[in-house]
Amino acid sequence: MTARIVPARAEYVLDELKALSAKSIANPRVIFAMGAIEINLKKYPEGIKHLVQSCELDNNLVSRVLPLLERLNTQMPSPLLSFNLGRVYYLAGLKSSAIKFFIDAQEKEPSFREPAISEMKKICNEEPQDIEARKGLAQIYLNYNNLEDALYTTEEVFQVDKNEIPWVKGFVMQILSKNPGHIPSYHFLGRLFIYEENFVNAIEVFKKLLDIAPQEAPNIIETLKSDYERSPELTYFIGVLYKEIGDVNRTIALFKKLFDTKPDFADNIINQIKEITLKNEKIAPAYLLLGEIYTFKKDYEHAIESFKKAEKLIPQRREEILLKQGQLYFEKGEVNKTLEIYTHLLQEAKDRNVVYKTIGKLRDEYFNKKLKEIPGESDDTHLLRANVYLLMDRVRDAEKEIQVLSEDTMKKRDYIILKSRILLKKNQPIDALETLRKLPVDKDTAILYADIYEALGSYSAAAGVLKSLGDDSVIPRIERYERLAQERRLGRGRYFIEGRI
Repeated sequence: MTARIVPARAEYVLDELKALSAKSIANPRVIFAMGAIEINLKKYPEGIKHLVQSCELDNNLVSRVLPLLERLNTQMPSPLLSFNLGRVYYLAGLKSSAIKFFIDAQEKEPSFREPAISEMKKICNEEPQDIEARKGLAQIYLNYNNLEDALYTTEEVFQVDKNEIPWVKGFVMQILSKNPGHIPSYHFLGRLFIYEENFVNAIEVFKKLLDIAPQEAPNIIETLKSDYERSPELTYFIGVLYKEIGDVNRTIALFKKLFDTKPDFADNIINQIKEITLKNEKIAPAYLLLGEIYTFKKDYEHAIESFKKAEKLIPQRREEILLKQGQLYFEKGEVNKTLEIYTHLLQEAKDRNVVYKTIGKLRDEYFNKKLKEIPGESDDTHLLRANVYLLMDRVRDAEKEIQVLSEDTMKKRDYIILKSRILLKKNQPIDALETLRKLPVDKDTAILYADIYEALGSYSAAAGVLKSLGDDSVIPRIERYERLAQERRLGRGRYFIEGRI
């Protein structure tokens, strides 16, 4: 008070306060008074130091110190004052203002950089959820090109609050504008896009990274390992990366999985597999996958060619591959070629049961594929599915399909024929015949009539309906029925004669 009333005595009062401070160590009020007088005497560094020190010793003095320093800041701003204002604002619990002054101080005077960083880190440690402090710290690091710490702090912002993604992406772009070759930033940016499920942009970022640093392919793969299944585009991309680093087995396995779920990637996969086979012609799985894809595309020539190459490389799977070739020739319309392959295969096979089993497996695969091509719940689709189920000997499934048909459909020709076939499969030839009798004998029903009569043991009747067709292709079957009928008649005659004797 004496210093304020009699300014000329200010120096004397200051000396007295210093003496008092020496006797009463760390007395906040004495230190505050010293600081206030030093500010009046324009001894700003000493005054600022003592005012801040008094606040650190007694937080109640913050409300008195802040007005003094704020007024001084309007009159004589300096980096020193900005830094210490930040410290006092921090003590006052006004962390946003503190951060602003810390950033201002280090921008104006590089020597305050490390102290400002230390204060900002203190805020981050005390307030784990504080976003502003981390943003400010990241900005400080960026300002003096400490890009690694800037990125690390930016990642912390993302971890604390996912809603900050727009700011985070913008800040990463600032880092890349300072250093377009900053590899960690590309990795982080790619992960951000994956988090947002913006897989196309993620791939573009990683492609850009590969242009800059091709050696980063293994690290990108590591980044994508846990996420690639979330997107077919990512699956394809990581497959290409495995190809680039020479792990073609993983590439083929991924492409196989991708093709099974997303066949629209067929052309892209073909191009990649071709690159693999150009470098190494002895990778059998590559040709097997090509064969499957070409089969899907109904490109039978290339499919057969691919399977033939695979057959030469893995002779132990020759039977399986030949069966696939036979199926391709069949779908291509070359039935004789199919029969030729299967005949030779049965002659060569050591275990015919294995061949028959494989044929059965392929047959089931073929029919299951056909079932997937018949969607919907209309009467026509139910009839189509029932016919396929019957070909697969899945009689119960066929019956379920026709149980939901309308009454009008049940009166139609296709239904009657199908119902008769189902009854015959269930070993109910009498019921099958009763059902089929609603229809005349013609080219569509004659064979079924013959099958039913054969099951009943009426061989003459079976031969008769086939003769009505006038078709030479059924002559062997007619002759067989006539022979069986004659044997039955002779058998009955013999028993009659022996009985009379």
